[in-house]
This record gives sequence, C-alpha cells and structure tokens, in this order.
Amino acid sequence: MVDPMTNVLANAGYEILNTEQANATVTVTQLPDPGIGDSSQAFMTITKSAGIQLTRIDIIFVKDDVFEDVVGGGTSADYETLKELATVAASKIR
Repeated sequence: MVDPMTNVLANAGYEILNTEQANATVTVTQLPDPGIGDSSQAFMTITKSAGIQLTRIDIIFVKDDVFEDVVGGGTSADYETLKELATVAASKIR
C-alpha cells in the first residue's frame, strides 16, 4: 500500500511543474532534492513580465504525516536560505 503522504507530495510536485507551464512567460525547473524530512522536492519558477523577472522557489516535503510547502520569492530568491528555513521547519515537526 502506498503511503498517502507520498501521493500528496507527488501530486503537489506535478501541479507545480505542469500548472505553471501553461503560460509562455513562465519557466519551471525542478531543483535537486533538498533532502528534507522523509521525502522532498524543490522547484524554481521564473516569471518574466513587463521587463521584470520574478523568481519563486518552492520546497515541498513530507515528514511523518505532515506535508509542508515552504515558499520564497521576489526579484531574487536564495535556494540555500530557503532550504535552511525548511530544515528548521522540519525539525519542529514532532
């Protein structure tokens, strides 16, 4: 039997990769696994509009029976800083 939280993580990753790609001004890239919790994925979304580039990073992870989506973004986003934040969040799950 497949763990329900594994399905939640897989579905969330699929939605990030496929929903955003409908717009030609949006690029979504899967980043290396951040290794957080029981399983995790990371994505970078770059949106270009009116000469401005916005970057968004999603780190999604499952730990025990908890699913988390830690998001950071703006005119720049730092994957390592967000990864540290997500690691702290995962450490608080009991």
